[in-house]
Amino acid sequence: MRLDKRLAEIYQCSRHKASDMINQGFVLINGKKATKLSQSINLNDHVTILQDAFISDLLYCSRGALKLQRFLDHTSPCNYIVKDHARDMKPKSLLSISLQESLSNQKAKGKINKIISIKQDIHNHINNKVVLDVGASSGGFTQVLLTKKARFVIAQDVGSLQLDNNLRNNSRVLSLENIDIREFNRNKTLFLESLLTKSYNKYQCLDSNNLNKINIKHMNKTQSVQYNLAKAKLRHTNNNIYTTKPFSILTCDVSFISLKKIIASLYHLSKRIILLFKPQFEVGLHAKRNKKGLVTDKEAIIESLTTMLYILEDYGAKLLYVEKSQVKGKAGNEEFFIFCQF
Repeated sequence: MRLDKRLAEIYQCSRHKASDMINQGFVLINGKKATKLSQSINLNDHVTILQDAFISDLLYCSRGALKLQRFLDHTSPCNYIVKDHARDMKPKSLLSISLQESLSNQKAKGKINKIISIKQDIHNHINNKVVLDVGASSGGFTQVLLTKKARFVIAQDVGSLQLDNNLRNNSRVLSLENIDIREFNRNKTLFLESLLTKSYNKYQCLDSNNLNKINIKHMNKTQSVQYNLAKAKLRHTNNNIYTTKPFSILTCDVSFISLKKIIASLYHLSKRIILLFKPQFEVGLHAKRNKKGLVTDKEAIIESLTTMLYILEDYGAKLLYVEKSQVKGKAGNEEFFIFCQF
């Protein structure tokens, strides 16, 4: 039997997921790392998956889960830049910096503490908070946010039926499908009130069609009680749904659209934002790519990333932290996490 097919049977996952685990180097056959999807195995072969493929005790939902988990847990002074002002940053260094270079710099010791402080602040604003996951797709970021003890995660996406079933059925997750984040922001009070009500009515997912039919003022007494209970449980400790920026923190991993087109909406939803900058969707059609879609124009990447940082600063970002993702995109593109605090 083919290895990818056997993996899919053992772990009840798709062949695509099995293939990705093999390509990531997570699969061992009789103690040796597997390299071929089509490798033939028999029932006597011992097939195991490395712990790196698990988020808590579950297989990662998507590569996004691996990306976010490693970003949140990573505190070494490697492949990062941190500045209070975007115009002091030099993104070009992200493409060449090495761990040895970082460690040889005496200033790195002080910056390690700075990184730890930033990551701890992120954890604090996830822990026991309601978090918005923009562009949730199959739920990689959502999965990690739950393991970091988010009280509740709203998983938003313009698509439908993509969220992993384990997450869809999780009582701490609400899937908000077929809704553009720009529409969500324009009508956030209505959406959030509706979410609070329906999340405790056991609705598995919401979309713009059924949300538009809701009129909070005409709820019956039973619904009003449910609404008040839900609001009491979901409301932030020091914040509520009627404030200008209702979420303590939000994450954003979107594809086929530039972050520049949605940053205005994200800005109005939270004071702390974690963005995944994907060059393939940011550099424009003019940038050189290989046949697989890998962006080979490094200057275009630097220019686009720099522009993104300037935009965030123009919106009033007080802190900007950029770190190269330890997990590349599917085509091999180097991606970057941007944490900004307003």
